[in-house]
Amino acid sequence: MSEQSEDLVEVEVLQSDAAANSGNSGGPMFNMDGEVIGIISSILSRSGGFDGISFAISSNVAKKLLLEG
Repeated sequence: MSEQSEDLVEVEVLQSDAAANSGNSGGPMFNMDGEVIGIISSILSRSGGFDGISFAISSNVAKKLLLEG
C-alpha cells in the first residue's frame, strides 16, 4: 500500500502541440474563441526550440491562485 503526502495539491494542466518558445512562459493560451484558457508554464522539446509539446496551467487554477494570494 502506498502512502500519499498530505502536501499534494491537485492541479489542472493543459498540454498542447502549439508552437511555444522558452520565453513564452507566463503568456496566455487561447481557445478558438479567443478566450484565455491557460497560462503557459513550460515546453518539452528535444531540439531546445519551439517544436515539441507545451504545458499550461489552466485559467481556473490561475484565477484561484490569484485570488488566494
